[in-house]
Amino acid sequence: MSNERYPLDVWLGDDLVGRLALRSDKAGRCDFTFHPTYTETYPRPVLGQAFEDDPRGTYFNHIRLPAFFANLLPEGALRAMLERQVHGRGRHEIHMIAAVGADLPGAVRVTASEGGPPDFNEISHENRERDVDSPALRFALSGVQLKMSVLKETGGGLVVPAYGLGGNWIVKFPYVGLDGLPENEHAMMTWAGLSGLDVPRADLVSMATIEGLAPRFRELGETAYAVERFDRIAGGGRVHMEDFAQVFGRYPDEKYSDMSHERMAELVALVVGGQGLDELLRRYLFMVAIGNGDAHMKNWSLLYRDAVTPTLSPAYDLVSTLSYPKLDDCLALPLHRSTAWSDVTMTSFERLADACVVSRAPVRELVEATIDHIAVAAPLARERTRFPAGGWAKIAEHWQRLPLFKGRACWT
Repeated sequence: MSNERYPLDVWLGDDLVGRLALRSDKAGRCDFTFHPTYTETYPRPVLGQAFEDDPRGTYFNHIRLPAFFANLLPEGALRAMLERQVHGRGRHEIHMIAAVGADLPGAVRVTASEGGPPDFNEISHENRERDVDSPALRFALSGVQLKMSVLKETGGGLVVPAYGLGGNWIVKFPYVGLDGLPENEHAMMTWAGLSGLDVPRADLVSMATIEGLAPRFRELGETAYAVERFDRIAGGGRVHMEDFAQVFGRYPDEKYSDMSHERMAELVALVVGGQGLDELLRRYLFMVAIGNGDAHMKNWSLLYRDAVTPTLSPAYDLVSTLSYPKLDDCLALPLHRSTAWSDVTMTSFERLADACVVSRAPVRELVEATIDHIAVAAPLARERTRFPAGGWAKIAEHWQRLPLFKGRACWT
C-alpha cells in the first residue's frame, strides 16, 4: 500500500498470518492486519487469544507496536541494548522487532515485506558478523533479566550459537542487586517439580563452562541458571506461546495493572479446561508458599503444541522474592481482592472456584493435597539445591503468617 512505511510480514511457523507497518499519513500509527489466506483457513493456527474474536480487524497503536507484538520485545537492560543496536534505523519499536524478528519467543517470526527499504529488510550476515559480540542480537527473549538463548550439546555442555539463533536452552545470568538469583530460581523450580508442578528441565551451570560467552558476561558472577526452552523442539522446530499480557492485550509496563488471579483463572478455565485450571491453582499455592511477589502477567503463558489448542505452559520464573527486601512483600496481583500474604485462605480459593463456575469441593481437596505435596517436598529441595540457609529460613518464617501453611513446614 502506498501509505505504508517499513512493512513487515508476520509468520506463525511457516504460515504467513499478517502484516505490520507504519502509516505515513497517520503520525506514528503502527497497524497489524491479517493476511486473507490466514483468515480464510480453518482450522488455522492461533496467533493470540486477543485476535480470535475479530481475525479480520486491524490492530494499531499511534505510538508503538500493538500490544501483542510489543510483548515479544525484551525489557529493561535488554531493551536498552536492542535500542542501541537499531539506533540509526529509527526509534520506533517496529525497528526493534525487525532486528530480532528471526528468533522471537514462541513460533512468531517477523521478516521484511517485499518493497521494504534496503536498510530495513534484514540485518545482513555482514552486519551480524560485525556485531557478533553485540548482546542485542542474542536477546530475542522477552523479560527484564539478562539472559541468552544457547545450545545444549550431546555431552551436556552449553554453547552460545552463531548470531544468537537456534538455542534450545536459556541461560539467565546473575542480576545486580539480587544476590544469588540463579541459585534461588533453581531451588524454587526444583521444589516445584518435586511438588508435582509441571516444570521444564533446569540446572545451575558454571559461567566458565559456557562456550562462546563474551568475557564481560563472565564478570557478572560464577554461576548461571539454565532452563530448557519449551517453545523449541528437537531439530530447530518452534512451539507457539503467548504470555498473559498478550492474552489480555496489555503492554509490558501494564503487567501489574488491572488484573487479578481470578481473572487469569477464569481465562484458563474457559480456553484450557479443568486440567489447566488445576495446574494453575497448584502454581498459585506454590507462589504463595515461596513468597513469590513478582508473579505478574508475563510470568504465565499459554502454549500451543498443536498450533491450535491452548494449554498452560510449564511453570517458569519461580523465585522467592522474600530474599530481596527492596521488592514488595506481597502478591504482585490480587487474590480475593487482596495482595496480603496473610489474606490467602481456603475462602480465597472457594471464591475463585465460584468465579470459574466449578465446584468448591474438588478445589478444597486440591488445595489440601497440594499443600501436603509442597510441605513434603521442601526438605528434599533443600538437600538438592544451593539456595542458602538464610533463604530457607525466610520461607519458614513466611509460612508462619500463612493460614494455609502455618504449622505444615518441615525443613529438616
